[in-house]
Amino acid sequence: MRALVVDDSRAIRGIIAKIMRSLNFETFEASNGREAMELLQQQDGWDVVTVNWEMPVMDGLELVSRIRADRRLRQLPLLMISSESDQAKVSAAIEQGVDEYLIKPCTPRSIAKKLAAMGLSVSEAPAKVDLGSDRASAPERGQSPMPKTGPNSSKRPRESTDCIRVLVVDDSAVVRRVLKSTLEQDGECEVVGAARDGIEGIELVGRLKPDVVLLDVDMPRMDGLEMLRQLQAKKVSVPVVMFSSRTERGAKTATDALLLGAKDFVFKPGGASMSDVQSGQQAILQEVLPRIRWLTRHRLTPAVTPTRAATSAPTSRVDLVVVASSTGGPAALAMLVDSEELKSNLHAPIMVAQHMPALFTKHLADRLAHDSGLDIAEANDGEVLRPGMIRFAPGGRHAAVQRTGGQLASVVHDGPPVNSCRPSADVLFVSAADTVKRHVLAVVLTGMGHDGRDGCRAIREKGGQIFAQDEATSLIWGMPGSVVKEGLADQVLPLAQFPNRIAACLRFGR
Repeated sequence: MRALVVDDSRAIRGIIAKIMRSLNFETFEASNGREAMELLQQQDGWDVVTVNWEMPVMDGLELVSRIRADRRLRQLPLLMISSESDQAKVSAAIEQGVDEYLIKPCTPRSIAKKLAAMGLSVSEAPAKVDLGSDRASAPERGQSPMPKTGPNSSKRPRESTDCIRVLVVDDSAVVRRVLKSTLEQDGECEVVGAARDGIEGIELVGRLKPDVVLLDVDMPRMDGLEMLRQLQAKKVSVPVVMFSSRTERGAKTATDALLLGAKDFVFKPGGASMSDVQSGQQAILQEVLPRIRWLTRHRLTPAVTPTRAATSAPTSRVDLVVVASSTGGPAALAMLVDSEELKSNLHAPIMVAQHMPALFTKHLADRLAHDSGLDIAEANDGEVLRPGMIRFAPGGRHAAVQRTGGQLASVVHDGPPVNSCRPSADVLFVSAADTVKRHVLAVVLTGMGHDGRDGCRAIREKGGQIFAQDEATSLIWGMPGSVVKEGLADQVLPLAQFPNRIAACLRFGR
């Protein structure tokens, strides 16, 4: 049997996982609800999930709600193991969908009793479980479980004793100190070096060989953008997360950094100096650490996802292309719009839902327009969409399409987040399916989560076409992977093949 243990405390998570293994469960771990949902959606065959209540990023109650709302997961047995003992909160958890509730601290016998009450066939609980440091049989936190079959079967997890080696590059001593103390507090990460500018940063990357780099933008001598350019010129492959101030200038430079090869970005609370240490620690735990886990997990050598056999030619005229992308998306989109093949065949408008906050999508659209010479901008509400136009859903808002006076037009609104995303690809895709029907082509690029999957299902039902990026070229194969695993993709393609395949569809029938 397979169990997923979800708890933000590494020590407690390790204890529960060891107890579950003593009960003959193959056990995997996640440190928050978001990680747990990713693991649950990536793999099948789960028998039970144990859930803590209070966790950063996504707490246990929201995780339970999402599991119960998911068609594939809603029958999954859920055991909440929490220090919350207030009866009203216990009742709230049960009402939300928890099958059983256990108050910490727990024992092998108490866990076994709860699992048996949930209808699970468990071995007799041992009288005593050695809760020492041996964790070799459990994947490290943030680690994908090893699937039994499927496209990920060639991956191998990190050794459980390995720390994630982090290099911090920031001119602020306060930021460097807070990053180091917070990241190292539970032993998962080790800050192996700290640099005050890009010159020192490049030297330390070469000498220390870190797993990931946290990089500031504004620094003396050599700023973050120039450091990225030099790493790119030296063909140094190391994941970089930008740690940027939440300003318009910070948004612009962080967007430029993503196009220069940075994998993701996080806003510094309280400006560049991050003088509010408590807010800084919270941001690191909730925003920085999950990104480090994802990026180091996905640095493992990716399996090659076979390209699905495609029809010899498109089956229907394409009047609209809709694109979904998230982590790794800006660089992928830059490659697409830079293609001469695509530029010369833009016989239909393109709408993009890229997961980004306000300000960022405008800067991304402006930069892509400047570099490609194409008509690329943020979408405006009520704007008529014509061939050759590429429009982005504005950061922090949803975009959709509708018919206005017989013409296709964009709709921009402030509806609630969907899949915790705004903009959401599902909102855009469902509207495209309803409005354009079989004449829509959906493109799902790299990104975390499953946003776009339900929209692709709607497009499939209307007879539209769906392309998904393969695992080998995706920074994170969450979004395209969810579409492929549901059998919704007509073609599963490496990124380099998208321009020609999209262009072929846009030429068809014209």
